[in-house]
Amino acid sequence: MHLIKNSKVSDIHSIGEELFPEFRGRDLFTLLLKSSHNIMKNEGYKRCYSETYIWNKRAVKANLKIGSRKVGIATRLKIFGKNVVIWHDMSSDKIKLK
Repeated sequence: MHLIKNSKVSDIHSIGEELFPEFRGRDLFTLLLKSSHNIMKNEGYKRCYSETYIWNKRAVKANLKIGSRKVGIATRLKIFGKNVVIWHDMSSDKIKLK
C-alpha cells in the first residue's frame, strides 16, 4: 500500500492494497482496510481516498463494507510522459474515516 499525504488538508490517498492469492476469500482484505483506516484516523488524517479498479468487485465491496463511498470514476492516462487523471461522475461528498 502506498500512502500519499497532502499536509494542507490532512487527506490521504491509498493506492494498491492487495492480498496474496492464498489469503483471498477469507474477508481479510476488509480487516486490512479497517485496520489501516483506524491507524490513519489515529495519525490525524481526516479523509482517505482509495483507488480501486471498477472490475475488482471484491475490493469495491470491502471498501463499501467499511463505510467508504464512491466519489467518482477516474481514468488514468500518460500524456507526454506525465500521468494525468480525469475524473468522471464526481460527487461533492468526501470520504470520511469512520
